[in-house]
Amino acid sequence: MSAKVLRLDDSGAAADRQVVVGVGGIEIVLAARRRPYHNIEDFRRLGLDPKAVRLLVVKSGYLSPELAPIANPNLMALTDGVVNQDIANLASHRRAKPVFPFDRDFRLCARSNIIGAGGNDAGLIRPGTCIFTRMSGQLLTSFPVLSS
Repeated sequence: MSAKVLRLDDSGAAADRQVVVGVGGIEIVLAARRRPYHNIEDFRRLGLDPKAVRLLVVKSGYLSPELAPIANPNLMALTDGVVNQDIANLASHRRAKPVFPFDRDFRLCARSNIIGAGGNDAGLIRPGTCIFTRMSGQLLTSFPVLSS
């Protein structure tokens, strides 16, 4: 594979250098050091207009307020890195077990003395009631609990 240097942003300091390269019809921004590209001006400085491209891929933990309005659709890829947001697949070696979302098959026993408002206990779990959970990709929400 070969790449062609399209634009070089040499601000003087080696750590601040950025370059736009072309590979097979795709323009790629490379930076000498890790830095965010959250603002439209970050792209314009390199001669790029993020509003004019068909697809813009940004490695970021969130979509910035300036880029969000031009994202249609807004997709997020969960990848390894400093801030890995794929919580369920993080290593979990030192936590007490079971802990959701790391553990999906466990027995939950309510142990609370919380009293429900107005005495309406429909659908609430009484202490000592055990719930067997078998979750596959579902989020576990909080269980309201009543004392007996």
